[in-house]
Amino acid sequence: MRRRNHYGYGAYRGKSKLRTFLKFVIAVLAVVLVLLVGAFFFLQRYMVVSSSGGIYFDLPFLNREEESAPPDDTEETPPLVVVSPTPEPTPEETPEPDPVYTRAVSLPDSLIAGGGVQNLYATGGEALTAYTGGSDASPILTMKGIDGLLGYTSSQTIAQSVGASSGDTARNGDLTTLCSAMDTAAYVSCFRDNTAPYQNNQLALRTSIGNWRGPGEIRWMTPENSDVRAYLAGVCGELAQLGFDEIILDYAAFPTEGDLSLILTGDRYNPDTFSQTVDAFYQQVRQAIGTGENAPVLSIVTDKTTLEQGTNALSGQTLASLCSVADRLYVKLDGGDPADYYPALREAGMENPEEDLVVILDQAPTGDLPYSWAVLPE
Repeated sequence: MRRRNHYGYGAYRGKSKLRTFLKFVIAVLAVVLVLLVGAFFFLQRYMVVSSSGGIYFDLPFLNREEESAPPDDTEETPPLVVVSPTPEPTPEETPEPDPVYTRAVSLPDSLIAGGGVQNLYATGGEALTAYTGGSDASPILTMKGIDGLLGYTSSQTIAQSVGASSGDTARNGDLTTLCSAMDTAAYVSCFRDNTAPYQNNQLALRTSIGNWRGPGEIRWMTPENSDVRAYLAGVCGELAQLGFDEIILDYAAFPTEGDLSLILTGDRYNPDTFSQTVDAFYQQVRQAIGTGENAPVLSIVTDKTTLEQGTNALSGQTLASLCSVADRLYVKLDGGDPADYYPALREAGMENPEEDLVVILDQAPTGDLPYSWAVLPE
């Protein structure tokens, strides 16, 4: 019979320590098993079977350091060699060539008439000395003067019909010989002509009582007449065939001096068409003398008004037209500085006005001048 304590409870029996420990171990193993199973399924995609049959895991988070490391180049990079470029030689500056100025003096017809051309050629140009002031000026020969007479034998119909052609049958051959020996220029007084209008009134500028006359009582042919323009262009073409290096057109527009109010207006003198008529004439002359390498230089005499204002309403000349067709312009400046007109000439299309603007002088200068000059027939 058991004895109870005085409180009425039985004696205490504690739990087994071994049993508790086993429960703890089982719980830990269960957790580890769960983790292993989860790890197996998680790591299964990273499992790699090597060629020798071994198994290993290729974990990307363990290879980040290797991936971020720069590749180990087995080849040694050759040292960078910097080659300094060989400096190019500095080109030497080509000095601007000195201008080639025109120097030309008109010779009187008496010097070349009656075999004088041959004498001029035979002396090697020594006969020019008295007319050039001792300079090396080229001769200007009057091939059509204001009197309307020609300095050579022409085949032009008007020249023959009005008696303007030269009767010296040897003149053309002499001129060709001279032109082949030295630089020569042919002077042509175009519409200012005292012979053709007198012989054929249909060619003349007219007044109410007869032919109009300008200064010096010299008659004028009308630029409006197509036969007149064709005649003058034909003369220039013949001079080019003779071998002249330059052809100088003077009075190659409508008159600007004299009592112009006396001229009858109409189909012979129409101020509304002056510019078109003059431009067409220049183009006709250019076509007659040619444009090739062997063509003569075409020079046209103009005035200060055209240079300063770009046009002259009385003559019909325009600076733009002159510069488009002429190689040189001749002008009388009466002591003015030719350099003042160079900008306007360049703007109008003249490439080299320092050389191609020729100042008309009354006589050959005694000293050298820094521009082109010429002495034309009186």
